[in-house]
Amino acid sequence: MLEALLYIHAVLPALKTLLIHSEEARKRLGKRDFKLRITILGTTTTTLHFKHQKLHILTKPANADIHLTFEKPSQILELLRDKRPSFPHLDFPQNPCPQHLHILPALLHILDNRLTPPTDKPSLLLHLRLLLDIAYRAIPYLAKHDPSTKDILQNTPCGLLLVQVRGTDISGWIHWNGQSVESSTQSPPHQPPDSLITFNDPLTAHYAFQEKLDTHAAIGLHKMCIEGNLPLADKISALLERLTLVLPR
Repeated sequence: MLEALLYIHAVLPALKTLLIHSEEARKRLGKRDFKLRITILGTTTTTLHFKHQKLHILTKPANADIHLTFEKPSQILELLRDKRPSFPHLDFPQNPCPQHLHILPALLHILDNRLTPPTDKPSLLLHLRLLLDIAYRAIPYLAKHDPSTKDILQNTPCGLLLVQVRGTDISGWIHWNGQSVESSTQSPPHQPPDSLITFNDPLTAHYAFQEKLDTHAAIGLHKMCIEGNLPLADKISALLERLTLVLPR
């Protein structure tokens, strides 16, 4: 269940960032204009609106061109990984456009490339944006539904952690107030961070967000630095490590 929730509310919305920064993704989408509503019975629903080569995530109920209803969380993962599951309910209530479903696996294939660091800088920056976008969208859902994450947060000092990548506009923040957690790659709250993690280059940050970085070595080589509340930074790092284990690939 958790894996499906993260896919719906963290991985799929990252297509918005992908379409902003990837010309290849925009070409794949073309001039398609459609709304897709995805529902897992008894749990969650979301509506994605693809229009003008952009993705709009609709927070309120909306009419959809395609409505997918799944009985089991595993079925949505099969669909999005292009494994052709059997659907309990597949509905095209407005303009019949089942061919639009084929664009999702194509876009997600580009999205999946984020896990491999490329050699050219533009692709590296794109992959890093996607990693951060997915991570910070996923954290609130992880905090609500994952017992291990709840345990980590209960032992985490309250505060605001800011992550930035030197020489880029890529950043993200996590705020824990003792009861709930917020996180985003958008502008942080108007307050000084209690803890600041700075990566000196995008590749180091890319490895860090896949838990492939030796933090002590990176600090010793001046590839990253941690300032401020170290216990806060340490616990948030443990939370991100937990996210790497449960996030669908």
